[in-house]
Amino acid sequence: MTNDTRRARSGEHIPWLLSVIADPGDECILFPWQPSQTHPKLMYEGRFQSVGLVTLELSGSPRPPGLQACHDPDICNNGRCVNPRHLRWGTAADNAADRLIAGTNACGERDGNAKLTEADVTEVKRLLSEGWTQIEIGERFGVHRRTIGRIKLGQSWAHFN
Repeated sequence: MTNDTRRARSGEHIPWLLSVIADPGDECILFPWQPSQTHPKLMYEGRFQSVGLVTLELSGSPRPPGLQACHDPDICNNGRCVNPRHLRWGTAADNAADRLIAGTNACGERDGNAKLTEADVTEVKRLLSEGWTQIEIGERFGVHRRTIGRIKLGQSWAHFN
């Protein structure tokens, strides 16, 4: 797996991509710039675009209307990987399904906006079973009663039992 991190000089991204996709092999090839980004972008055709999309286009696969670059969850599912053998065109729904398969979807504690933990949700369910009201539980955990109601109905935290 190639993973050197460095600062890009102006115009360096595209020649680098062209060189690595010419003979990519089977290993992941990680985009060496923007190491903190899970899905880095680069300037291409006058606007910032995902490196996966640019990789597919530069490797000779023109973008079909309405589709986006998807990483194959059976191979790597790494948003920084630019190996064209690990990428394909797909819909937003395909990408969402891939995240579910790979377990990288942002649900529960992996959601950056989550205010509750799995331990909290376990406690919420216990308190509901003991007859506490949604308002009481919401106040205890600092969330709105509707959040508790969504947990109770299985609309929120449905992946967690």
